[in-house]
Amino acid sequence: MPGTNVRGLALIRLVSIMAAVGTGACNGSTPLPPGSSPLSSVSPTPVGANSTVAGTVWLHDAIGVKPYANVGLDAWVQTGNGQRVTTSAGPDGRYSLTVPTGAVVRLQEYAAYQPCVTQIVARGDTTLDVHVIADPAQLGAHLPSELLVKTPTLSGTVFEATALGRQPVPGASLEVDLLAGLGDVSARTLTDSDGGYVLCGLGVGSPYICALKRGYQTADVGTVTVNGNTIRDIELQR
Repeated sequence: MPGTNVRGLALIRLVSIMAAVGTGACNGSTPLPPGSSPLSSVSPTPVGANSTVAGTVWLHDAIGVKPYANVGLDAWVQTGNGQRVTTSAGPDGRYSLTVPTGAVVRLQEYAAYQPCVTQIVARGDTTLDVHVIADPAQLGAHLPSELLVKTPTLSGTVFEATALGRQPVPGASLEVDLLAGLGDVSARTLTDSDGGYVLCGLGVGSPYICALKRGYQTADVGTVTVNGNTIRDIELQR
């Protein structure tokens, strides 16, 4: 349109998107609520063009590994656009979700830590298990071996620069957002006693990373290029 300020229109569109999805992951806010989307709802799917994504939610705690009974799950379902849907596991930890065939599906569980992104393209009926960790002692350098095979990984140390040199920051929370920081927290972990962290299953999209801990400024790292198993240290400032 004659005389239109293109940059102004772009800013208006960005503000509209942010208003629709909230303030994003890196300020510790609640992730996108069920049914919300940064774009619009899932495109209509022809009758019969659906796939079933099913599996088990596994809980790693101080006792061992067991099915996570009756836990709620969020799923980001994307076929060009995207939509948040919810489901839950049964008493045996099993869940089942019907999605449009060809959709990208990411599963998230927010009650415990989920260090690996759990994503698949539903090209047919598919099995997709979810691993969550309730025991912080199994995070960072102590991540269970069955999760370490979910490559590529992003790992490193969260540190504070002090007069005595770099000091590790234990107990810092890290979040992976696969919607460019708009609030699709697809993985969460905590640094260990040495400030170390490991995030896994990052072979999809461009992960947007942030680190936060009470008493420190949020480190909005932004989009990180993951090329094979990648090391990235992150500084937190007070």
